[in-house]
Amino acid sequence: MKDELDNEIKSRLMVLFNDEALCEEWLKSSKIQLGGLSPLDVLKTFGGKEYILDMIARIETGDFS
Repeated sequence: MKDELDNEIKSRLMVLFNDEALCEEWLKSSKIQLGGLSPLDVLKTFGGKEYILDMIARIETGDFS
């Protein structure tokens, strides 16, 4: 996974996917919930980290909306 990626995001994704390749695929893939952007694209925006952490929290709790 990219070195510049936030450690909190890295660790939470590894707990979810338990596979670095799956984490990278999730980060690079466009998401409908993100208007077709990838999580990596959103992380480059102001407030993007908080938005992605919220998205991860929803996945952790089983909310895939």
